[in-house]
Amino acid sequence: MRTGGFKHFLRNHVRGISAKQKNNFFRQLAILTHAGIGILDALKMLQKSARGNIKYLISDSIILIEQGYDFSRIGLFYTKFFDKTTIAMISAGEKSGNLPQVFRQVHYLLEKKRKFKSKIKGAMMMPMFTLVFAIGVVFFMAIKVIPEFAKFLSAMGADLPLLTQYVLDISKYILEHWKTIFTYIGVSISTVVVVYMSSKPVRYILDYILIYLPLVGGISLYGNLSNFSSNMSKLYASGVNLVDCLSISSDGVSLLPFQKVANTAKETIISGGYFYDSFKKSPFIPIIFSDILQAGEQSGSLDHAFEQLALIYEEEANVKIAVLQAAIPPIMTILIGALVGVIAASLIMGMIALWGAQG
Repeated sequence: MRTGGFKHFLRNHVRGISAKQKNNFFRQLAILTHAGIGILDALKMLQKSARGNIKYLISDSIILIEQGYDFSRIGLFYTKFFDKTTIAMISAGEKSGNLPQVFRQVHYLLEKKRKFKSKIKGAMMMPMFTLVFAIGVVFFMAIKVIPEFAKFLSAMGADLPLLTQYVLDISKYILEHWKTIFTYIGVSISTVVVVYMSSKPVRYILDYILIYLPLVGGISLYGNLSNFSSNMSKLYASGVNLVDCLSISSDGVSLLPFQKVANTAKETIISGGYFYDSFKKSPFIPIIFSDILQAGEQSGSLDHAFEQLALIYEEEANVKIAVLQAAIPPIMTILIGALVGVIAASLIMGMIALWGAQG
């Protein structure tokens, strides 16, 4: 097998393997190897019942092992399936002869990340849903309700209040140019996404702003802290040196400002300093984070310190998610109520003006 070319593209971008299949794969490997079955025999057993694209991964793994390579080498060919943390843990397990425990830890880590990521995504989508719903209400009122009322007022020839006239003008503009409006919105969103994904300086700035946003900023930051700490704990406990732990774990961080801090910590170790100083100097990382790391390094239990930090910030993120979920309904009610209220007030004022003209 080769790491480049069409087959590599096929393995990683066409033959997708779901997160559920991935978790089940490592869970089954943990069970089989823990029962004393060798990795090669375990893979052959899984091959018999494999369904979907994961059967290709298992077959290729068997081929590599039969050629004399370690199982961890398969990560070079299935880069979308094996992240750097998983590969480093498996490689350390092969060297220590503790693969069954490593497979169990990988399964636990992946399952935990999947559930936590799903929870964060759900929470982050709620504000977007609120905004889209509010825009939908405005468009519905502007296209369906207000035009009918406008026809009635025009037929009566009444002088309209300023608010009523504004609402009618906006409704008329939306009705006449709704295709253009939707096109602009779509192009704007696409442009922001493309620039965010392709420009690292822009992404850094937007990520930095995200950290300080009310409600959602805390969820994103604490989620990254928990994920980073969990990876560091598992890697360090597996025997990976601290520099490599930081290098691998920083790649799994989604916030670029936090990633920069982690990379600075790695450089600090190489230059002979204390890595937790980099976290302590960061303006957005809680001081307790670096304090626990300092205590963990001084006591020789750094893996335990990272494990505790992972639990702490997972709980903090859960609290922030609960706050956001509790805040969305009243925010939605106020937002939709304000929009409908302005429209309703303009229509009522128009009716009052009409009655006054007739009187």
